[in-house]
Amino acid sequence: MLKQLRTTLIFLGIFTVITGILYPLFVTGIAQAIFHRQANGSMIEENGTVRGSELIGQPFTDPRYFWGRLSATTPFPFNAAASSGSNYGPSNPAFLVAVQARIDAL
Repeated sequence: MLKQLRTTLIFLGIFTVITGILYPLFVTGIAQAIFHRQANGSMIEENGTVRGSELIGQPFTDPRYFWGRLSATTPFPFNAAASSGSNYGPSNPAFLVAVQARIDAL
């Protein structure tokens, strides 16, 4: 019984090091070497200041662009610091009103 416990703890330690330390470091190293920009969040810089990320929705106001995903963030749309969804389901009256407004606009 004691021998099994010892063997179990040894394997727990080995696999913790492999899957919790070595593998994440290996994958992160490959990502940094091959996909450096994407691995760091695809940041958008403007005049030396980070303004956002290509991975988070951006507002489009020009009619030539496809309508992006709705944003439920405050105090302004597509606020990366407060990213969330509206959680409106298809049976929610507010959702139905928003969908009908888009249909009417199109």
